[in-house]
Amino acid sequence: MDGELVNMKTVRFISYKVAASLPLDKIAAFLKTNMKFKWNEYILVTGDQLDAILKYHSEEKAVYLFKYGCISFVNFMDKEIYSFLKYLESITSKMNYNLMPKYHESHNIIIDENLNCSLWENTAIKVDYDKNIDHVVSIVLARSTQMSFFETQLNTMLDNAEKFVILLQKGRLLTFTKKSYTIMLKF
Repeated sequence: MDGELVNMKTVRFISYKVAASLPLDKIAAFLKTNMKFKWNEYILVTGDQLDAILKYHSEEKAVYLFKYGCISFVNFMDKEIYSFLKYLESITSKMNYNLMPKYHESHNIIIDENLNCSLWENTAIKVDYDKNIDHVVSIVLARSTQMSFFETQLNTMLDNAEKFVILLQKGRLLTFTKKSYTIMLKF
């Protein structure tokens, strides 16, 4: 059993919400890289670009920056994440570190010696591992993180709408006129 564990490799993924949005065009221009203009607009930072940011060889590491303010890290340790975020903050000051503890998702994939992996825990189904799996998992985690953020915002809006309806039913609209206008403008 111990021999099997030695030959296994773990790919670690973590995605954080770091801003309302990221100016990908500005970041891409600074990094001299191309953006992927698709439904999931993002920038992939790997290889020499990542080596220059971290200031050492970063084999098997990658960063996905999404325009909706999420970043997915592949095989990063906490100190490396912090270094990358500080570097990114020097390009754009749009970082909100208060979002990170609340809005994040993580996942690990264990790859065996035959380059097979299970995509989720407690499943016997194995698939052949390739780098496309990293890509898909990074996107899914970033989307999940963003959906969690949206859910929180939507719950707040619904709570405010309920309070507004109660005020309307009680005939107290004039008491909160400025707040009423603000709430109505959001709809």
